[in-house]
This record gives sequence, C-alpha cells and structure tokens, in this order.
Amino acid sequence: MTTHPVPFDNRFLPEFFSELELRIRAFAFEFGAECPCRVSPLPPENGLSSLEISWDRPLSSLEIVFPRMSYGENGILTYPLHSGFRIRNPEKALFTPCSCLRTPWKDRTLGILESGLLAPEDADCREIHYARNATMQFCTYESPERDCFFHAAFEDPDFEQTVFDIRAEKGRAGFELSCRKIFNRKVDSGTIRFVCGVLPGNWQTGADLYRKWFDSLGIGMAPCGLNYPGMICHYDLLWQNGDIHHRYTDLPMLGREAAALGFDTIMCAAWNRDGFDSGYPDFRPSPRLGTEEELKNAVAELHRNGQKIIFYINAYSFDRDSALFEPVGREGAVKRKDGSTMEFRWGTRRLTTECMGSQVWRKVVEDNLDYVLNTLGADGVYMDQLNVCPPVCYDPAHEHRFSAMRNNAEFLQAMRRKFGGKAILLSEWSYDIMGGYLDAQLIQTLWNHMLYAFPEMFRYTFPEAGVLDMVLQKPWPGEIFAYEEKYLYSVFDRLILMGAYLWCYDHAAVRQPFHPVFRAGVAVLKRYAECFRTGRFLERGGISCPEGVDATRFLLPGRGSMYVAANRTGRAQSIRTPDGELSLSAERYSVVFSRPNDNPVK
Repeated sequence: MTTHPVPFDNRFLPEFFSELELRIRAFAFEFGAECPCRVSPLPPENGLSSLEISWDRPLSSLEIVFPRMSYGENGILTYPLHSGFRIRNPEKALFTPCSCLRTPWKDRTLGILESGLLAPEDADCREIHYARNATMQFCTYESPERDCFFHAAFEDPDFEQTVFDIRAEKGRAGFELSCRKIFNRKVDSGTIRFVCGVLPGNWQTGADLYRKWFDSLGIGMAPCGLNYPGMICHYDLLWQNGDIHHRYTDLPMLGREAAALGFDTIMCAAWNRDGFDSGYPDFRPSPRLGTEEELKNAVAELHRNGQKIIFYINAYSFDRDSALFEPVGREGAVKRKDGSTMEFRWGTRRLTTECMGSQVWRKVVEDNLDYVLNTLGADGVYMDQLNVCPPVCYDPAHEHRFSAMRNNAEFLQAMRRKFGGKAILLSEWSYDIMGGYLDAQLIQTLWNHMLYAFPEMFRYTFPEAGVLDMVLQKPWPGEIFAYEEKYLYSVFDRLILMGAYLWCYDHAAVRQPFHPVFRAGVAVLKRYAECFRTGRFLERGGISCPEGVDATRFLLPGRGSMYVAANRTGRAQSIRTPDGELSLSAERYSVVFSRPNDNPVK
C-alpha cells in the first residue's frame, strides 16, 4: 500500500478528514494480490492537487482511499450513478432500510425506490459498502453551509471502468470514499492522473472542471437526430408469452396515433422472430407478425406520412436457446479463465454475455444494424445493453486493446462512418464518452431511483448530449396505477424542466387525468426545441420559487436566458432569478425569456 499526505487547502477542512493521509492500493491482474505502484505529485491546477499513479505490471484494479470525511447531516454527495445521484447525509441513507414499491410484470418484477439504500439482507451489518459503476469519472461532496465542496476525478482518456465506493459504519459520523479503476483486460503498464481537492462552490463547479478536461480530448458530442418531443415506444408487438398485440401492417396506424400526440417518431421492440426479449440476436421478422415485404412496406408508408421509425436490437446478450449459439454465440462470448462462458437469467430466458472485442460478435451487431437501416429502410436503431460494463474477458482471440467503453465508442465511430450521419443511433444507460457517437442515451434514472435520482447532473455537465428518459415505465397491472400517479406528475415536470427527450409508451400518453398535462409538456418541448437543443442547461442555480413551483434556466448562446417553470398551483406566480423577478402564467408550464426579443416564438 502506498500512502500520500492529504494534499488540500485546510481552510476549507475544519474537522472534515479524520486522518491526514490517503491510501493508494494496486492489485495484480492474475492473482488479486496487492502490488506496488508509484505516486508522483504534480503542480496544483485550478486549486486542485494532481497525482500521477503509475504501474509496470498488469493490474486488476487501482484504488484511491480517502480518510473518513464528514460535512454533517447537511452534506450532499453528488454521485455519477447512471446519469446522476444526489444523496443528502449519505452515511444515514446507507443505513436507512430500503423501501421499494414492487409489482410483477410479465415474467419479471418492476420497482420504484422510495427511500433508503439499506438492502434487507444487510440489516444486521455494522459496515456498508456501496459501489456502483460511474457514468462520469468525477464525484463531489459539498457543504451548503460553508459554500465549499470536495472534488475527486480521474483524468483517464482510456475511460477504464470507474467505480466510486462509499463505506460507512453504523453509529459513526462520516463515510469513507474510495475511487477505483477496474481493468477488464490485461494492461501491462500505464499511468492514470487523479485530481482532488476542496474548493469554494458546489457540484456544478466540479462538473465545470471535469468538462474542461473532457473537452481537451476533442471527442465532442453528436448532434441529436431525434426531434422533440422524442418517440412513442411499442414493446407490444409479440410478447414473450406469445401474445400478439400488433402486426407489421399496423405500424402506419401506430404512426398516425403518435402524430396525433405530437410525435413524429415511433420505436418498435418485440418485432423480431421470437418476440420480446427472446431469440437474441436473431433480429429478423417474425412470420407470426407478417412478411419482410409487409414490414418494408409499412416503413415506407410511415416515411410517406412524414414519420420515422426506430427498431430495437440487443448488442450485449445472446439467447442460450438460440440455434445460432453454436458456434457464433460461444465464439463471441466473454470467457472466464477456464474458457467457460457467463450466463445470467432475464425473465425466463437464459442469456450469455457477449464481448465487443470479438470480431465475430461485432459482425453480428453490425449485420443487425445494416439489416434494420438498409434492408428495412428504418431511420434508426436502439441498441439495448450496449453500454453495460462487461466483466473481464480472458479469450485471447478477442481484441482487448481498449477499455470496454473505449471499445464500444470505437465500434460506434465505425458505424457512424458506415451508415452516415442520418442514421439515429440510441442506447441504454448514459456514459460521457458515448455522447460523441450516440444521438441520445436512455438514462433510466427517475423511475428506477426515485428518491435519489439526479439526471440533472449529466444534463448540466453535457448539455448538448441527447438525454432520453421514460415518461412512465412499462404498463403496470391493476392497483399499481395508484403508485404511478404518486410520482408521474413530478417525474414529468423534471423531464420538461430538463428539456429531455421523451421515451413514451403509448399507455402513458392517454392516461387520465394526466393527459392534459402531458399535452402541455409536449407542446413546450416542441415550441422551444431550438432553445432546448442549443441552450446551456444551468439547472436551478440562483432561482427562488414559491411553494408549488419549480424552474430551471437555459443560457442561450449569444443571447439571454430561457427560464422553464412547472407551476402546480393553478394560479399566476412569479420567480426570482439572476435576471430579476419574472412572471408566470397560471398554466402548468411557462417559458419566460430574460430578454423578450430572444423568444423564437412570436
């Protein structure tokens, strides 16, 4: 273990750290034993201390462990889980029992996290470890009272898998943070730069610092090919139990239904031969739903009606029962040391994890993209699970030059070159490096992690990236509607306030009494689409709202600001902003410009 003095400006650190040294640990790739590494302090930049950590043997992981830290019960951890987590008093949250609404859906279970992070099986534990993959390579822990924050970030252009690990002990104030890099392949040697410090400001200041480093890489962000407000999504063609809800000849009708709701794009899953979540990766038409010619004709009719269609494929999983598994699926699969493959169960299906470092698997995914875009003539492809961080693959026949995320980004870059800029490429989960190659990423934050979800973290850091999230989850049966109603309006408000693209199942759009609110939000997203696309999302900073009102700010390039407000009071209101006091109508959603002439809608 290597130790290093805590290299921070102590004027912001009264009683913050319990010790004065951080610990740096490296673990060998083959055996997992701790091994030495070198730490070289660099001159401070932007008020941050910089460390270069080097190694000259293959590592499985590299961990930087900070002393126990605490800003008290008002300390806020902003954590890059998925597109963002925001946890007040994290050590308390870790020991608060998890409350989750659950209901069966088809062959699986859906849930909404209401409070707490303590799993039932950990109820008797004295110490909790909470570790998750990071969407971005930075996190912050702030003290609103002192107007300062702790910042930790990797500046790693290879985007090795990043994990921020929180450890807390029952009955003891504060928590321990470790920042880890996990290597999914054998890397003989390397250097990673790490920056950290305590600065005046808040999490947005930390995001600005990280974004400045990210911009130095020249990756950029792909312009979003989706139009506002997003797309109407259908998973209801052929269900896994064999039920048929729509056939290919129904697609133009579904397009007309979407157009009536204000959408010019539909997305179809469960269109493939074996139906929803089955038969992967055989993404070809199902004879039960119609012929290939009928499907192509339906796509052409949608285009004649001025509409777009996107098809679902899976870019990570191979159905073990598929006739294609031998030899294609086995050859492309992630391998353990003994050569065995890795299986997991999803619903009733047994799936094998595939490796994007395999040219065989890459060819399968590329062929599916080519089929959907060129044979069927679709406008885009949603690649499910593409951004899942795979485990270590030991197959020597696979190419492992890059980290998992760099590898996927390199694949997408090649697909951009092959299929051109007009093809809409979407995927699940958000990763900063993927924003340069995907039109939008389905963040799946709000419904999955209700209490702590903070997708505004990603939206602020990368305002030009396409952020796509669900208006509602998949249709829930029976009395669960009451649970949806409990959160539906607040979730939808946040989507509109962020200027997110809507992933909208058809059942969400027609729910009463939500429908008028839905139509009002869609109208705002469409009317001010240019401002949402080009404005810098500044979240809620500097805005003061009365009870029942929430608002966000977008800084327009070369112009003033656009304020978007959700008013739940039913009465005219006003908000205080950095541009002065602004009036809101009694309508659910208002858009107000700091300079009225900047309003593109006259």
